[in-house]
Amino acid sequence: GYRPILDAAKTFCSDTAKCPSSRSAGTTPPQRPEQEKDVKICSSTVDVLKNLADEKVQEASFPEALKTRLEPLKVTGTKVTWYRPTDLATLLMLKQAEPKAKLLAGNTEVGIETKFKQCEYGTMISTSAVAELQELSIRNGVMTIGGAVTLSTLEHFLEQQETNGPRQAMLDMLRWFASTQIRNVAVLAGNIATASPISDMNPVLMALDASLILASADQAPREVPMKEFFKSYRVVDMQPAEVICAIKVPAAGDFEFVRSFKQARRRDDDISIVNACLRVKLQPNSDGWRVETASAAFGGMAPTTLRATKLEAALTGAPWNKETLERAEEVLAEELSLPETVPGGMAAYRQTLAVSFLYKFYVATCLDLSKRAGASLPQAPAIAANEASAARSFLSEDRPLTHGSQAYVVPSGGLQ
Repeated sequence: GYRPILDAAKTFCSDTAKCPSSRSAGTTPPQRPEQEKDVKICSSTVDVLKNLADEKVQEASFPEALKTRLEPLKVTGTKVTWYRPTDLATLLMLKQAEPKAKLLAGNTEVGIETKFKQCEYGTMISTSAVAELQELSIRNGVMTIGGAVTLSTLEHFLEQQETNGPRQAMLDMLRWFASTQIRNVAVLAGNIATASPISDMNPVLMALDASLILASADQAPREVPMKEFFKSYRVVDMQPAEVICAIKVPAAGDFEFVRSFKQARRRDDDISIVNACLRVKLQPNSDGWRVETASAAFGGMAPTTLRATKLEAALTGAPWNKETLERAEEVLAEELSLPETVPGGMAAYRQTLAVSFLYKFYVATCLDLSKRAGASLPQAPAIAANEASAARSFLSEDRPLTHGSQAYVVPSGGLQ
């Protein structure tokens, strides 16, 4: 009925998270239209709804056939053989037997490759039904994200967790990652393996010191840090028979601050021009605050997601103040310099964006630090009132209400 239309309209609301949606289907009693406070009902339908309210409606039961656990499946076509294993052992054996087989989950990348890039894959293996790849948990502060967990599932999971720097940085970026339809089927492991230099999530995971668990049929699983995973353009540290089983994201420490950033041509459903994630762990001392560790990763500035090692070295061990920021900005501008002939163009603009992200991160961190400072802690570096707005980011703010207006000017003179 009108449910899809209402759900679509609510995506334009700043408080859409509070609106009833299909996510609550099956977990909470369905609400009638007149019970939804955010829905305005025309007066002509009020009487009809009152009459319907007294009628007994038989709730439709969930189809039994869809409750059945998925079975292994093989589909043989004229050009493609498609497999759907349901356990990890079978998946690994298939990948070992067919090392050139293309792994897919939501088909969001492979569909583009086959349609627009004329790529041909004789064998495809779906990971969506592999039970072992569905793990999503937090143990001892370490988050484990299975290789077949969709982006929407991860997004909703993060929304239910206690907010901290790393989780908020991931959630902020996920909110603007592609569209809801894509996030419903796409998986994080697939986005990592695709190794796009403008991937939104790869800089976040790299800055958070995340690692990947890779497995194959003939070798023991191995753990690869995200910082070492990308070798060159679209080339990663994976053997042909290996599969990404899980992504591990470590816990945040005390006085650890993380922010993710993205700049695109539009807010929704658009690839980044430049994106980044910055993280520092601060240590109080007699002179103020000192940077204990720093991590910075950028997308859109190189053929791969890039770790800014010179920036990290310039920040580590330095006092957290305006002078350190100015030196770090100079180091970053030199480290991420782009030639005018760089693919994608806009070299100067992209360099400016990268440096501006560092500045915005400094302002946001100082403001966050000032809220946590107490009698036993040193004061945070002061931020001028006219600079405080630099801490704002559309990633972490709700979309403003959509509105429009049209002005008319009544002409004068001529025939009346």
